[in-house]
Amino acid sequence: MEFKFDLKDPKYEYITDIDGLNRAVEILEKQRVIAVDVESTSLDPFTGTLLMIQISSEDTCYVFDTRSQNLGEIERFKNLLENSSIVKLLHNGKFDYKFIKTKTKIEVVNIFDTMLAELVLTAGLGGRYFKLTDLAKQYCDIDLDKAIRSSFYNMSPNSRFTEEQLKYGALDTLVLFPIFEEQLKRLQKENLLDIAKLEFATTRAVGNMELTGIYLDKEKWRSILIDLAVKRDAYLKEFQDAVRPMFNISTTDLFGNITDAITGNYILTKDMKLTREEAVNIMYAIGMNDFSNLKSAKSLDGKDLFSAILQNTLSFIGESKDKKDVIIKNGKLIEGVIDKASIGEESGSLIRRIYVKYGD
Repeated sequence: MEFKFDLKDPKYEYITDIDGLNRAVEILEKQRVIAVDVESTSLDPFTGTLLMIQISSEDTCYVFDTRSQNLGEIERFKNLLENSSIVKLLHNGKFDYKFIKTKTKIEVVNIFDTMLAELVLTAGLGGRYFKLTDLAKQYCDIDLDKAIRSSFYNMSPNSRFTEEQLKYGALDTLVLFPIFEEQLKRLQKENLLDIAKLEFATTRAVGNMELTGIYLDKEKWRSILIDLAVKRDAYLKEFQDAVRPMFNISTTDLFGNITDAITGNYILTKDMKLTREEAVNIMYAIGMNDFSNLKSAKSLDGKDLFSAILQNTLSFIGESKDKKDVIIKNGKLIEGVIDKASIGEESGSLIRRIYVKYGD
């Protein structure tokens, strides 16, 4: 693939005064498509400092030092980014949109977000976030070096940009053009362009919601929590009623009395056998509707059910009352039984492990 820019020495102009700004904007105003990026001291648009806004044509990047001019008060610059007839290429555009709006009061419009475009093209498979480095490699066979990014974090209002920082900022926008061209071809071929435009339109809406926040009715929220607590207790009782016949023990409350809970877990993990349907019914009774962690076999044992209820990120090594190992690995009870020694009464090691890792 041929590029209209030099990978090792990208062309850029560093803009610090109104004359340079007018020259740059005059060129950019004539483009049908421009690329936009920002560099800042942090990821937070409220507490971070906006250091530069990079805006590129296909072959040249214009780096506007936001500390030298109040760009939001320069009408011509504002009109450029708010011109709906010019496509703005961004990657993870919500981030740039929020920073630019917060610091300059300018709202970027007509956005083509290369990250969102890739999510549309992949139907959301492969993760929720595609890095610019990934797309540069995939579409352009370019290995972007992002190591210099951290050098912006400690910059002060009086810090000078190095040439490496300016080239870094320039290349981050210039590389968007070949990515955009390839993505556009694929979107058109797959008849996904209209879907992508809907996704791009959410950038500003979601960005504005995140900046503004939402109204929360505290009293209503608390009443919801109380209602959920009632439902939770009801589910616990249903679970108790469902499993008590299998335990063959005369307890009054499997959850209200810790001895019953320990006894139930011991029987469950020692020698209990049940069908998958019975296991599903028990899980459903306690409010679970995701049975993907439960083995698909028709016949299961209690360890399978116990494991299906655990978080798949939980790992634990303990010891049962008879000094035998109790091992849970990635949410699966692979060895031992759950008894008083391993789970404890109030401060048992397994309970404590779950509390520390996941909270209450």
